[in-house]
Amino acid sequence: MNQIAMSSAGDLWVISGATLRRYSNLASGPGLALTMSSGLSSPLALAADASGGVWVADGGASQQLKHFDVNGTAAGVIGAAGGYATDPAVTSGKLCFKSAGGERTALATAADGSIWVVDTCNNRMLHFAASASNSDAQVAYLPVVYTSTVDHGNPQCVYANFLQFCNTTDHTAALQPGGAAWPLVKNWLGGLPAGLVDANAHNDGFGGLTVVETLSNGRTYGLMTVNAQQYVVELPASGPLRLIQQLAPVSGATTTVMYENGDLGYALTNTIAATQTVYRLSLTGFNGSGNPIWDSAVSQARVPMTSGSPYSRAGVHTGVVGPRFPKTASGRVVFFDQSVCCSLNFHLGAAALNGTSWLWLASPSGPLDGVGAYQTRGIDGTVNYGGTVVVASANHIVYGYRGANFTDTKNGKIGYANQFMHFDDNGLFLGQFGEATTQTVRPIGAQLASDPMSLTLVQESAGGPLYVYSSDESGHGGIHRWKLNGASAVSYKTGSVLAGGTVTLN
Repeated sequence: MNQIAMSSAGDLWVISGATLRRYSNLASGPGLALTMSSGLSSPLALAADASGGVWVADGGASQQLKHFDVNGTAAGVIGAAGGYATDPAVTSGKLCFKSAGGERTALATAADGSIWVVDTCNNRMLHFAASASNSDAQVAYLPVVYTSTVDHGNPQCVYANFLQFCNTTDHTAALQPGGAAWPLVKNWLGGLPAGLVDANAHNDGFGGLTVVETLSNGRTYGLMTVNAQQYVVELPASGPLRLIQQLAPVSGATTTVMYENGDLGYALTNTIAATQTVYRLSLTGFNGSGNPIWDSAVSQARVPMTSGSPYSRAGVHTGVVGPRFPKTASGRVVFFDQSVCCSLNFHLGAAALNGTSWLWLASPSGPLDGVGAYQTRGIDGTVNYGGTVVVASANHIVYGYRGANFTDTKNGKIGYANQFMHFDDNGLFLGQFGEATTQTVRPIGAQLASDPMSLTLVQESAGGPLYVYSSDESGHGGIHRWKLNGASAVSYKTGSVLAGGTVTLN
């Protein structure tokens, strides 16, 4: 953080705590020419201008740029007081300096009196012309992102940490290089209630909204994990994020997840009976304050846990969302083993709704072969993280395989697998896509998303195209979108024949 600035006149401006000081006559005999603290909340960075004055990035309750002349007289302000504390709507004139470990920013002035500032928690740099209150240029970016999601009830909106990007024109159209198809519209971090602030409360890394869904009442809700506790929140049409309730953890259960229709769910493992049971709490309505109301937990399916079956194993790193057990349109409850522990097991399976046995098992352990195999430590001693989450839409199932530090059997290199596996809900393998870091020569292509922990599958209408959205640690930056061409046209033909005959499919 820049806490000193030299003016063109040779004066030195210094931030000392909450105080601003100017020293003059540096060559002949440095002397304190000015001390001021009034009008400042939490000064973070400085940039001297051509007039001998100084710009100060003021954090805390201010979240503004403040201009002072050589005598310390206020000469201008950029930004709304408080930044995004009461209004998450992103504008070209509001600032936010919140970051990991507190606040930070940087400033630079030009000879024409304009100024650049790092708008830290919006992940952008803004340029302000002299005497302007709104920026006329910006450079936007996304750093390491592990937490991202898409609102199924409003799929034109994509979330990265606490940032909301919405395409209000045609979000199904192909993205164009250099275009602004998904502008940043809201930043929910600035007005975060104090009880939801932890070490991850910043717009990179693990913090943010793990799920966002617009539900049947037309209002938008989400899930957050704060200090290992889960909370339901509302993202209102106006005003800051609203805390609704903390979710009480269920002893011995997997992390609670929210599904597209607002149901909550988790799984319980019975080690004595060697079974795993999936439960759902159905969304039954909303109270007078608009808070969701859920029914009691009801069993969806119970499956036997054998050494080779794809139940969710305890102690496996599953990213920010936790194990999910989606239910397909034909009433099949999906299970996914995200571990890399075993050499002779399946990693994907399904049970009938209310069933007590496996309907099918798929994605066997083995080297990544392009047809749905799942690489484990049984053949790869270097891989340490395997699957991410499994998602479903209609009769389609997709899961992510991170493959952190996997050994590529094609070339012996170690890297990230970054694969996505597509299945029908009858267990039929449909496709595999993604690009491993071991197969890439820099500069990398847009299809490479290193360590994509978060995964969302969106199908906006029956028979419509499927889109997969994933986060990106560092491979190419940003949120990635895949379109599964032809997925809606999948059809089946059947036929029967005596042994040795020729089958005709109808």
